[in-house]
Amino acid sequence: MTRRSLTYIVALLSALLLLSSCNGKKRRSTTSATGNALSLIAVVPDGNIDNQALRDSITFYFGQPVTILPQPEPMTDISFVEASNFVSFVRRVRNILYVSIDPETYSGPSVGLSRNDYASGQLIIHAKGRNLEDIYTLLQSRGDQLVQLIYTEELKRRQDYLEQTFSNPIRQLIEDSVGVTMNPPTGLDFTRAQRGLVWASNMDQSKRIDLVVYSIPYRNPNTFTEEYFTELRDSILGSIITGKYPGSQMTTTKRDAPPFNYYHGMTYLGDYRGELRGLWEMTNDMMGGSFVMQGMLDKSGRNLVIGEVFIYAPGEKQRNMLLNAEASLYTIRPIGADFRTHKMPNTIDELVVTPTPDGVEEEIPTE
Repeated sequence: MTRRSLTYIVALLSALLLLSSCNGKKRRSTTSATGNALSLIAVVPDGNIDNQALRDSITFYFGQPVTILPQPEPMTDISFVEASNFVSFVRRVRNILYVSIDPETYSGPSVGLSRNDYASGQLIIHAKGRNLEDIYTLLQSRGDQLVQLIYTEELKRRQDYLEQTFSNPIRQLIEDSVGVTMNPPTGLDFTRAQRGLVWASNMDQSKRIDLVVYSIPYRNPNTFTEEYFTELRDSILGSIITGKYPGSQMTTTKRDAPPFNYYHGMTYLGDYRGELRGLWEMTNDMMGGSFVMQGMLDKSGRNLVIGEVFIYAPGEKQRNMLLNAEASLYTIRPIGADFRTHKMPNTIDELVVTPTPDGVEEEIPTE
């Protein structure tokens, strides 16, 4: 057998294997999804583009204000389109809410998720029901969960970006000074490092982003509380970040009406983290903005590691700035740990929402 004949047979077998592997499987697009972070296309049934009740219900949940920003900004930027116009480039948007109504197909309100149907890096939420009342029921019971799902998806996309594009010099500083590693964002040209602490900033007075990572001994059983986190950031950041006026220093905004701080605990990849979100300000100055602070124990369990990002962008929208910076906090991990094992896990691929006899909604994962 000649080399040319062998090459031809190998190529033919490879083609047949490729065809057989694709048989019966849905093809996934290799075209990248389009649109800005937290943009959303809501696809509504034909004849409902002017249905104000449906538009208002979708906007109420998916356009609700982001938790704690200096000025109100919606969780997503929503555009509406009818199903018959869901063609061409519209299908390639990164986040899609697809509303389907069919009394013969659906027995009640249900919601499903799919990915990469028309573009890579795409999330589609399928809201299904017999009629509009089912859709309203679904939004009422799962609207908050679904919009948070989109926010989490954007954090994951940003994590994917940080896996390849990050500041290696700042990462090295953090490893040497704090004893953990992370993938810091690029563009933070100003750095200050000391034992147990690293501060980095782009020092941009129009769209400023700062990152602070530090470690202290874990001794206080009340560490994971809003009060402790607030006192800690005021003490640490207040001592290193000062203003141009006498007595001006970083502090946490503490007004209660409306609340300017929000603390909650969470489990991330099996480890507990506390998170404080809120507003910061400079005493005796007019500067202020948003921050996200996360605290976790190091691998030894003897030290508390704090990662915080805060932004300053007077007169500018801050939602996406904060999201992009916040994603880096989820990359904090022990030195030597594989980044791929410390990324946000995929969410459930499919959920069905059904009414129970007592009227309580429950989630049923499906295959």
